[in-house]
Amino acid sequence: MFPVSDESRLVVSPVAHYVRLLRRGWWLVVVCMVVSVGLAVVYTARQTRVYESSARILLTELRRSDTVSVERVEGTDRLVQNQIELLLSDPVGKVVKRKIADPASVAAHGESGADVIRVTASGASPANVAATANAYADAFIQLETRSDVARSAATAEVLTRNLADVNTKLGFLDGALAETDRQIAAAESPEVRQSLVEQRSNALANQQNLRNELNSSQAYYTRQLAELDLNGTVAGGSGAQLLDRATAPLDPSSPSLRRNVLLAAALGVLLGIGLLLLRDYLDDSITSREELEEEVGGLPVLGVIPFADAKDLDPLAPVDADPMVREALRTLRTSVTFSTFDQGVRVISVTSPMAGEGKSTIVANLATLLAAANESVLIVCCDLRRPRVQRFFDEPIDPGLTSMIIGKCAKDEVIRHLRVPGRVDLITAGIVPPNPSELLMLGRTKALIAEVGAGYDWVILDSPPVLPVADAMVIARLADATLLITNAATTTRRQLKRTLKQLDQVETVILGVVLNGASNRHDDTYGPYY
Repeated sequence: MFPVSDESRLVVSPVAHYVRLLRRGWWLVVVCMVVSVGLAVVYTARQTRVYESSARILLTELRRSDTVSVERVEGTDRLVQNQIELLLSDPVGKVVKRKIADPASVAAHGESGADVIRVTASGASPANVAATANAYADAFIQLETRSDVARSAATAEVLTRNLADVNTKLGFLDGALAETDRQIAAAESPEVRQSLVEQRSNALANQQNLRNELNSSQAYYTRQLAELDLNGTVAGGSGAQLLDRATAPLDPSSPSLRRNVLLAAALGVLLGIGLLLLRDYLDDSITSREELEEEVGGLPVLGVIPFADAKDLDPLAPVDADPMVREALRTLRTSVTFSTFDQGVRVISVTSPMAGEGKSTIVANLATLLAAANESVLIVCCDLRRPRVQRFFDEPIDPGLTSMIIGKCAKDEVIRHLRVPGRVDLITAGIVPPNPSELLMLGRTKALIAEVGAGYDWVILDSPPVLPVADAMVIARLADATLLITNAATTTRRQLKRTLKQLDQVETVILGVVLNGASNRHDDTYGPYY
């Protein structure tokens, strides 16, 4: 037993709540996933298939250690980008269109870390995209070959002209020295000859420096011409080479059925979980034991009574009653017995948040089942506004509790011995008074209940609902403990919280909580066995 405000009550972990939520609503997640996958398959089937094929081109000019070019390009990345622009230019496109009437669309990009251009064609025909990619690669290489030949020829012409200029300058230096030697030989005066010799020495030193520079230039130009010829560029070599030819693809690049199905499945699962969370947020009902335990924290759930027809809930237990329902009621009886064992609890009030949640039915069945276990039970109908418990036993409503409280009848006149196995007696409500709460609050009411219940093992007070009227809180003070009944079809979380709060205001001891009218879909405690 727990006081309503007992701080030792457990708080349900949010993780446990979501695990239970997913366990109950897994079918919604599966349905959303299946529908999403189905839509993805239909969408994929209706899309036009697009095929892709690629050819790879190696830029061999970038791989030469010391390539000679009239125009120097700074940076490999920039050169690759320039070559890509050339590949996608109109001259290359015109060459391709002369080979292929309807070429596919083409894109190109450089491969990271390599001097390689990948040209990719995409379209609806596998053969056409392969032919287009190869045509662009071939046209680019041909254009690059012609460009290399032109550049190499121009470079060779410049080198040859520079080399000729160097040879001319060297010849001029040799001629100048020969003229100086002739003037020295023809000089008649020793002074003139001495002056010419000194001039020759100075000119020879200067000319030697210039000769060294010219000889270096001559050697450089000669070496470059030799390397240019060795690389074969003058002979028609190319700065680009085809690495891989494009082949006709077997499978389309888009739409991808596998990718679309996996993406749709993931989105379907997320959608299902989202709908599950939204439903949980909007749904204020309590339909299972787990949900009830979450709401009441550490308060014990003493029983879960399945939804059943009136005959299955008849306290007189007909022969053809549903065994699952009867077993659930027996479980409730056992839970109540053990919950109150050695606790000094004899008087129990049974209430619910709202009317129509089955508390009177639970009272009638609990009393007869306790009697079947050789316990003596007195039922006192304290619902002075809408009494119902007497209907289960076909007893008249008057005289009853109100007659005894106002002193109109003695206790022996209001106690009815019911025709059920064991000892079950009943005090009905009596005539409905105009002021039920004030009547129940009279000091003699508690004394009368204690007096009439002295000879019984159990006294069960059938109380009105808590939220509509204040009677239930008055009756809770007359009992040792309170059994709270909720209904899976009508009780909301908000109502349950308000009920517990109001019972807490009168320091009620809660014996436990019962979920009535539970669906077998939400609680299969007895289903697999029966």
